[in-house]
Amino acid sequence: MADVPVIKGEVAVQGDFSIAGVPGAGARIDLDYSGTAGAVTGKCLPTGNVVDKVTLESGESIEITVFDAGNLGVFAKAADLGVSCHETKQELDENQAILDRVHEIRGKAAQMIGMCKNWQDIDEVSPLLPLVILAKEPENNDEDLRVRMFLLNKCHPALAGTGSVCTSSSGAVPGTIVNQLATIASTEEYTLRIMHPQGIMPLHVASRSQTNQLWPEFLKIQYGRTARKIMSGHVYIPNVEY
Repeated sequence: MADVPVIKGEVAVQGDFSIAGVPGAGARIDLDYSGTAGAVTGKCLPTGNVVDKVTLESGESIEITVFDAGNLGVFAKAADLGVSCHETKQELDENQAILDRVHEIRGKAAQMIGMCKNWQDIDEVSPLLPLVILAKEPENNDEDLRVRMFLLNKCHPALAGTGSVCTSSSGAVPGTIVNQLATIASTEEYTLRIMHPQGIMPLHVASRSQTNQLWPEFLKIQYGRTARKIMSGHVYIPNVEY
């Protein structure tokens, strides 16, 4: 659902709302993704678990959370991969060892939920999903979580909108990777300020616990976007009778 500002019957475009990593400013449009829980797999926790373990080819065991809201994401602790969440996109893109481990985690998580038969085939079967988000505890009072997101086997320059939805909403489930690391006062309602390579992205989450499932009913998963006029034109229709 989109909450679009209107002035005198016209969509408002001018405004001072800005987004970290996006140039310029404009009128604020609030997007609510609460209706996208289980959008890809039908369940917010497609493995049926809050946390699972994947064993890498090196023998190393990594804890992950596979979560589906807004988009399908795989979460791991950045520290487990030697990532500080201070790295730039370029630094991570040039670190082949980290990219290889992220790719393996992505493939093995996908294999776990039946997206591919062999984890090595994930890029051919599903080039985009699942996303991989490495998370870390906040480092100051201006943020609630630090992340680096990987898409198409590269570090995202900021944080994709649906990736932020998946990240913020997963914090509402006790025990998930995000819930373990983030500063969240109450899982029923909170604003999660996510620090990514370009700055902070805040999302508001409200939920209601359900007795028959591990994840809650989401009442709101909301973040702001800027309105922008991107096209104008004319359509010419021939003055011909058929």
